[in-house]
Amino acid sequence: MFELFEVVFYTLIQLIRASWLNTFLFLGVAGYYLFKLFQPYFLRSYQRLLAGKSSLRQAIKRGWKNRKGIDWKQVWFKSVRGLLNGMKSVLPKLLALVSLILWNVFFRIFYTLPFVKRERKRFDKEMKPILYFKSYRSFVYMELGFSFIAFILTNYLVTVLRATIRFLYFSIWSFKDASKAVNFDLNSLLFQSLLNVKVFWIAPILAFPIFLLGLVIAWKSAWINFEQFRDYNNNEEGDDRFVTVDEIRRQYKKIPNKALTYPGEGGAPVFHELTHDLAGQTLRTQMLWQNRKISRYVTNAERILGMLAFPSGYYYIEDKPTNLLGIGMTRSGKGEGHITPAIEINSRAELKPSMVIADPKGEHYQASYKLMRQRGYEVNVLSFQNMDWSMSHNFLALAIAAAKKGYYEKTQTYVNAAAESIYPKQKGGEKGNAEYFRKSSISLFNALTMALMDRANETYQNGEDDAWDTITIPNVAKFLATMGSEEVFVDGAGEIVENPSREQQVSKKSKITVYFDNLRQINQKQFSKFRQMADIEFRASDFGGDETKGNVYSSMMTGINLFLQDNVAKLTSKNSIDLESFGFPRRLSVKLRSSTNSQLKNEFRHKTAKVTITGLKKWGKVEKKVDYVKQATALVDGEGYLTYAIEPKLPDQFTVTIDFNHKNNGHSPVRDQVFQFSAEKVYRKDGDSLELDEYTKKPILDHIDITILKTQEDTQNLLQESDIELIYSDKPKIIYLVTPPNRTEYNGIVSLFLDQLFNANYELALTNGRKCINR
Repeated sequence: MFELFEVVFYTLIQLIRASWLNTFLFLGVAGYYLFKLFQPYFLRSYQRLLAGKSSLRQAIKRGWKNRKGIDWKQVWFKSVRGLLNGMKSVLPKLLALVSLILWNVFFRIFYTLPFVKRERKRFDKEMKPILYFKSYRSFVYMELGFSFIAFILTNYLVTVLRATIRFLYFSIWSFKDASKAVNFDLNSLLFQSLLNVKVFWIAPILAFPIFLLGLVIAWKSAWINFEQFRDYNNNEEGDDRFVTVDEIRRQYKKIPNKALTYPGEGGAPVFHELTHDLAGQTLRTQMLWQNRKISRYVTNAERILGMLAFPSGYYYIEDKPTNLLGIGMTRSGKGEGHITPAIEINSRAELKPSMVIADPKGEHYQASYKLMRQRGYEVNVLSFQNMDWSMSHNFLALAIAAAKKGYYEKTQTYVNAAAESIYPKQKGGEKGNAEYFRKSSISLFNALTMALMDRANETYQNGEDDAWDTITIPNVAKFLATMGSEEVFVDGAGEIVENPSREQQVSKKSKITVYFDNLRQINQKQFSKFRQMADIEFRASDFGGDETKGNVYSSMMTGINLFLQDNVAKLTSKNSIDLESFGFPRRLSVKLRSSTNSQLKNEFRHKTAKVTITGLKKWGKVEKKVDYVKQATALVDGEGYLTYAIEPKLPDQFTVTIDFNHKNNGHSPVRDQVFQFSAEKVYRKDGDSLELDEYTKKPILDHIDITILKTQEDTQNLLQESDIELIYSDKPKIIYLVTPPNRTEYNGIVSLFLDQLFNANYELALTNGRKCINR
């Protein structure tokens, strides 16, 4: 081994002595490989130098200005002390560097020994042979080549056999006659015997059988190889195959495998390759030799050298929308093999996507919470394992939001979608009366929910700000449990009679039926769309006799009985997350009216507006006005709401202009209307100073202050601050769904959450470019 190094060393010395050009080339190559070896350390030092260049410049100027008053003895003393401290800090790094290099070299050599890691042999069996043939032409060439090899081997073998037989024959005769003794013909062992064609007519009895046997072996081997690796084409459609490494490099996006942020969007990992520096080779050795005790020391050495903050390889990812299906038994590596890399890769993207992670055991949430917060994510967890530490989610929140704006049809759609999820169709279809009871349960659920909507709407108009908070699925269940199980006496006018006399004509009805009868009478005097929808839904479930109604009530209660559990009722009684913010974190909603009289026609309905958002941006010491959104088209819906999803991130202060001077508006009287308001981000404060996030060390946004900018056209004050809803966040969201596999009764609730999450973002995407802002 040392002799080889000695030969290489003296050869390099001779090359350097021969020409100065060889010297420069050798030094350049050696310097390049040394740079690649220590690239992470150099890069880290360079980044620190760039980060502190302003302070370094100030220190140099300050030192030059005060150069006459410098105490050189003190400077010398500090320099020596700094040098000693520097040597102390360099020594551990030097030891760590030498240890890593020796560890890599030793274990690479040690791993090549045949008795080390014997389980790797089963993977070696799956490797392709050096020669494999895929077409008939290559099969013919292979047969001819193997035949030639059989031919020359026959020549050599027959020549050696003849020499051996002759030697043995005369050796036996030498026992009787010493003069017959001969020596073995060593010339028969020379390579020239491979071309000794004469053996076919000198010794045909030996040559032809051996040659035929060699042809059989050669042709059989060629056929087995061809059958195993040939391209089959029996008129099938398609020509799919596994891609090559070069094709992967050309097709997919290359990103660092850790630590660094990369431009663009994230995606699913397809391929991984290691770098050729010390970090990459260390990771390769750790992958070959998996030992926790040794890896602990290796990781510590990498931490001392600062190598953990720089990539040791690269991922190639598919950054387009992709559907992947991973199937594996428990503890088969699904999480570590796909979910953990996907979380890590996507959270480092410049355009970070929102993520929904199914986490049955809660492992990913515990492992990645701090990392996600440090990378700017808003982290939420919907946990059915420990509901006291879970976020809350009201599954009627979408319906409530629609009801507040007067979207009656949309409210009914959201409520019905929730009911369909709670009472799903059974696989294989319903049998007997099951379908009737399922549909009746859905109608009754819708009726009770819409009745609560009507009550909340009235009480909110009477000044109760928290009236909408009473609309929850547990309250729907309590509504039915309280009123569906009681019966009362009513007279001919439908009024409840507490203590009827014998002469009084009364009938017995369930309390819930009386409630909806009274609701119908009230609606005839004072119309409400919510009352009308509630009454229609209740009548759809109210067919049949008392026994049938009781079965319908029981069927409905069975579906929502889970929501009456205390922990589930707490979890679903409030709403702490905005589902639409997953795909649209910045949204503007403006209520527009053409008159202060709500009875008059709203001229803004179904009109087109141009939305412009401007702000000031600093370019050095100069502030320049920038158009973040320039005349983007937005439509006003039938209720007079303009909804627009804002894609770019906005500065702390910006101005929004809504102009209706659009060609689609024709000669409408609103075409000359222009509304403008300013917005300012307000951050949380801790006393007089800003409150910083403990992970990102950035100010925490509290809310957006909005101020209407009065214009000459807005003489009637048609736009108020309360008419503007601006939802703003610069943070992407990640939510962990902790669903214990042993509590299958919660699966329906999780399915309902995912259904609402998808539908909320899908519907908003349809009116905003057919895509989400955050993937």
